Amino acid sequence: MPTLHFIIGPTCVGKTSLGLQWAQANNAEILCADAPLVYKGMDIGTAKPTKEERSRVVHHGIDLAGVKEKFNVGDYAKYASEVIKKSETENKNLLIVGGSGFYLKSFFEPSTDGLSISAEIVKDVEDIFEKLKLEGLVEKLRAVGGKDLEGIDLRNPRRVMKALERCLASGKSYRELRQAFESQPPPYMNYEKKVTMLLRQKEDLRERIEGRTETMLNAGLLDEVAALERVGLRENPQAASVIGYRETLDFIDGKVSRVQLKENIVKNTLELVRKQTTFFKLLPVTKAVHLSPLPGTQKSEITPQTISGLFA
Repeated sequence: MPTLHFIIGPTCVGKTSLGLQWAQANNAEILCADAPLVYKGMDIGTAKPTKEERSRVVHHGIDLAGVKEKFNVGDYAKYASEVIKKSETENKNLLIVGGSGFYLKSFFEPSTDGLSISAEIVKDVEDIFEKLKLEGLVEKLRAVGGKDLEGIDLRNPRRVMKALERCLASGKSYRELRQAFESQPPPYMNYEKKVTMLLRQKEDLRERIEGRTETMLNAGLLDEVAALERVGLRENPQAASVIGYRETLDFIDGKVSRVQLKENIVKNTLELVRKQTTFFKLLPVTKAVHLSPLPGTQKSEITPQTISGLFA
């Protein structure tokens, strides 16, 4: 049975370095499962693997869309399936590395119902929201999709809009759509999945996040965001809301100082870490590896034994 190997963990935990070393030692290519990495030009603020790192190991899942383009988990799941088929054909191991919960979840549960939503329906739903706000959206969804709306956060306009789009496109109730979605077989049933989660002590991770944030700012994050803004970053809320980019846009708009910019990036990154760690509990983790060095030591936490034992 072929095997999919996963290294997951919160941002800044050390996935890139450890993944590179394991991939080099095991004839593997890397499939990134980090949503911000799909956008071209978003390099510094996402800590995207460098050209040198990508020359050592083939990476997939990087630079798939322009910053103005929409790219969702369904797009990623389709792309990932093609990468997996190719790696199996070429008899290569595949290491999936990332921290985006819904991207990772797409390897274990269906990520899309396969419905095609027309631009006309999307526009109609947007018009409803613009004219009638969230209350009008929910009322329309109840009229079209039925009273059973279990599983939808009715306080979240984006979730309500997506549900309404699917009900309008299919002519089915939300309950019918949910039942059909849940009856789909899980993806990659013929693969063994080995999932290793990387962890660090809180203070260690905070120091790494603070250090990375300062490095990004010194490396030209402000210039990168300004350049992306000129080619349409603000037109794509999904890209513009990525941590590091949304705070820098606030700085460009004069809403925060340079000191506040760094503080906000660190604060929001730590909040992301909390959310990631909570989400990872929903995934079938097979092994946890703690990378923090022992108190009072500076000894490297990644050893040959760490690498060889990642999936043992």
